[in-house]
Amino acid sequence: MRYRMSLFTTAATIAVICGSGAAFAQDAATTPPADAVVAETDETDSGEIVVTAERRATSLQKVSAAIQVVTGENLTKIGIVDTENLQVRVPAMVNSRLGGPTQRPYIRGIGNDLYGIASGNSIATYVDGVYIPNSTQSFQAFLDTERVEVLKGPQAVLYGRNATGGTVLISSKKPEFEFGGSGDISYGNYNDFQVRGAVTGPIVDDVIAVRIAAQYLDRDGFGKNIPSGKDQDFFRNFAVRGSMLMRLGENLTALAVADYSKIETGDYVKTPNQNAWNYQATVGQYVEDPWLRYGNHDSFAPLTDAGMRLTLNWDTSFGEITSTTSFREFKYGPFTYDNDDVGMPLSLPTNPRTVLGELAIVGSVQESDQFSHETYLATPTDKPLRLIVGGSVFLEDAIDQQRSFFFAPRFSNRALDNPAYAAFADAKFDLTEKLTLSAGARYSSEKKRYTLQPLNATLAGVITGTRPTVEGNSKWNDFTPRFGVEYRPTNDVMLFATATKGFKSGGFNTDNPANEFEPEDIWSYEGGIKSRWGGFLTVNLSAFYYDYSNLQVQQVLLPAGTSIVTNASEAKIKGLDGEIIVRAADGLTIGTNFALLDSEYGDLTLFNDLLAVPTNVSVEGNVLKRAPKTSVVTYVDYDVPIGAGELSFHGEAMYRSKTYYTPFQDEPHAQPGFWLLNANIRYSFDDNRQYISLYGQNLANKLYATSIEDVARFLGPLDGAPLYTHYGQPRTYGVRYGISF
Repeated sequence: MRYRMSLFTTAATIAVICGSGAAFAQDAATTPPADAVVAETDETDSGEIVVTAERRATSLQKVSAAIQVVTGENLTKIGIVDTENLQVRVPAMVNSRLGGPTQRPYIRGIGNDLYGIASGNSIATYVDGVYIPNSTQSFQAFLDTERVEVLKGPQAVLYGRNATGGTVLISSKKPEFEFGGSGDISYGNYNDFQVRGAVTGPIVDDVIAVRIAAQYLDRDGFGKNIPSGKDQDFFRNFAVRGSMLMRLGENLTALAVADYSKIETGDYVKTPNQNAWNYQATVGQYVEDPWLRYGNHDSFAPLTDAGMRLTLNWDTSFGEITSTTSFREFKYGPFTYDNDDVGMPLSLPTNPRTVLGELAIVGSVQESDQFSHETYLATPTDKPLRLIVGGSVFLEDAIDQQRSFFFAPRFSNRALDNPAYAAFADAKFDLTEKLTLSAGARYSSEKKRYTLQPLNATLAGVITGTRPTVEGNSKWNDFTPRFGVEYRPTNDVMLFATATKGFKSGGFNTDNPANEFEPEDIWSYEGGIKSRWGGFLTVNLSAFYYDYSNLQVQQVLLPAGTSIVTNASEAKIKGLDGEIIVRAADGLTIGTNFALLDSEYGDLTLFNDLLAVPTNVSVEGNVLKRAPKTSVVTYVDYDVPIGAGELSFHGEAMYRSKTYYTPFQDEPHAQPGFWLLNANIRYSFDDNRQYISLYGQNLANKLYATSIEDVARFLGPLDGAPLYTHYGQPRTYGVRYGISF
């Protein structure tokens, strides 16, 4: 592939260049290396959480944006091992998975359901400052994670295109110059076995430090395919990361990182409708148990993600320069995904694809090579004027070999060439000690060249020839400004207001490159307060209004069941985000995070293929899909000394109100409101270096959907449509032992 290069050769070349500049760097300034490269911590000595949402280490309480932080410790407490399940901790985040590990995150009602390599995300994901481009690769298993920052609302200035709904920043732990490490092992129901460990320390005192982290996760499936007896929705992950921190001078550091992760899973989809046409087209194989299904194929999805990056941090007399260069290689497949929920009886032909109702993906592959580079300057924070100025380049070369059956073979080879460039600047100026004005802008330029070559194939899946190649080629430029004001009446209270424009790039319909859709735009107006009162109460509130235009909407057209993407009209979203933390007593903390949403489509007409007579329907005034009106997470942490050790209790409850999964606001495609209960009881021994804990998620064993897909009815009335439902995880529990040194 065009951008495939030797990662090690490139990293070594950059390191040589760094070394040659070290002598000059030593004379340029005498300040110590910046925290952006040296080991970061979640909290300061005062207990404040430190985030990097503004491209520099800043107290969460001083950032004029709605941000929710989940620390590595809390990920372990709650039992979150991947990005999909962040939604149980972050209100207004709805993350659907359907078709292997492909995820579709929504934040405050902003997201998309677009498939394929020719369309981008609405929620940007960054791992240690490196952009993750596609919805499958953004499904990340957490390894040695310091914290996860969920930035709500458009983040176009500092985090670029495809961040109209928000950004997820994953930060890993860095090497330290003191020897240490940690590890844990756990076992739970569904034979859930996890072992994780990390070690860090100096190679050359105060000059070179390394950190090595690895994990192995293995869980049986929540569901089972009856014909084969094999598990579905299982999860396995092996991951390893090595990092080396080098102090090349008093003010120049380099952090080199290499990582590898392999995930194996098998998606589980259920049709909880015994009248669905796919059951009637065979022998009516309907099983009421939501975790049992019939299928011709066992779903299986392997995913590998590997790369190297080099981050340079140079502290000069005029500011801190950060430069990150990354190469990544990603492969998804060959994967199998059976979504018709029927298994063929023995009386039928041995080749199941000859039977009406076969809907499956068998042997598809996606691959992507990515190069990214970003350099930016952050001026000193002790000056009235603070600037961040930088630029970035992102190059992706992707292929998609689709091998699917939709009553007949749909085979094709697809390719994407996607270069994107950007320049950005963000400034803050203190008019007085209490009043700060800010402004920023980003210029983005992106080009996509997408080609599709349909293939002829037999019902047995044998390719017999090709058809003419179709190509789409387009370029989009966009300017996204941001304006803000901050007022601090006291050191512990900040009032803020912002106006921000977001940009999501255009693309091409997966099955028709000649059919292009344009970028989305969003203007966000937000204002709020961040405050601490007497050291025992934290209150953060943020009200917002979105003007969302040129929506990219996916719909299914009959009679061929073709899925197309078009640009629609507009939508309006307004709401309130809040965080309240009460430190009620020594060792006792009670917290609540909540989000209230009021969303509606504008003048928009879509084709509804699920009606008895499919036709165009106005959805004006309907609630946006995946935009629950109310979502709340309430938690309690209580620590009490027991003997020479300490007993800690963590309990939390998550509530999400009714969520619609189509714009038509119809009940069959809605998940009613529900609660989830999670808990963790942990005993730490007297040296505080060992602990044992009991954990449980979804303790009430609530059955809830994270995705409900509509499929063209083809046969029968509305109640005959298959509702392809993906469920959230059932009750899980186990025991964990951990140690640190």
